[in-house]
Order: sequence, then C-alpha cells, then structure tokens
Amino acid sequence: MLSASSRTSHPKEVAQFIDFMVHDPEAGRIMGYDRGILTTTAQYDAFKPTDEVNKEIAQYEADTAKAGVLGTITPHPSGADTVEAAFLRIAGLAARTSAACCSSRATRASTPTPPYRPVKPRSPSAPGPSSTAPTATPSPRRGGPRN
Repeated sequence: MLSASSRTSHPKEVAQFIDFMVHDPEAGRIMGYDRGILTTTAQYDAFKPTDEVNKEIAQYEADTAKAGVLGTITPHPSGADTVEAAFLRIAGLAARTSAACCSSRATRASTPTPPYRPVKPRSPSAPGPSSTAPTATPSPRRGGPRN
C-alpha cells in the first residue's frame, strides 16, 4: 500500500509516483513480489521470476487462479467508504479514550498507596446495627428485597 501526506507540497508528483508503482508493467517487472502480490495483470505478465521463492509464489498464484477459488473482484458498494470512515472515527475515539484511561491508571499506579491496615473485628459488645431497623422482605414478583 502506498500513501502520501495530505500536506505534501507536491501532490501531482506523489499521485504520478503512486500510479506508476501500482500500474506500470516496468515497475512490476523490477519490484516483483517485493511489495506483495502484483496489482495488475500487466505487471503480473511483465514479471518473470528467476529465484526459487518467487517462482513458488508465481506457481501458487497460477494454481489458485486455475482452481477458481477466488471470486470476481468487485468494487465496494456505494457508501462503503462512509461506513468505513465512521468505524475509523469511532475506533479513533475509542483509542483516545483508552489512552486517556490508561494514562490515568498509570498515574494512579505510580501514586504510592497507604499501607494496608486490617480492620479489627467488632467485639460482640460493640454497638452494631439496631435490631429495630426495618428489614427487607422478598418481593412477590421478582423474589428480590422489598422495603
């Protein structure tokens, strides 16, 4: 995958370079499988592998095409880019939220905590909850407490 910054001062040249790398048969002949599977039939036809690894890749591609296991490649349906942009926006929001959460956890984790002090059990003579306090009774519908 090739991309360029939207802030480039040479957008025309960048577009020409990406077009050349993706579509030109000569680029396919030179680069071969170094960038992955060749993107166009013209590049595929121009590339003649010479080493064993690239010959195996080319044979795998030919066998896969002959077996018919790959369906016809179709363009994305109308609106797919809008949905993808929404997912990326949500994911970006989640990532920022997660990063903020993690940084606050890191701050809390680096803050020394007071030493643990066990709570002493109450003695039977110590004042506790009043026996006159209202108690919860089970609800007839849900079986939960009802006051």
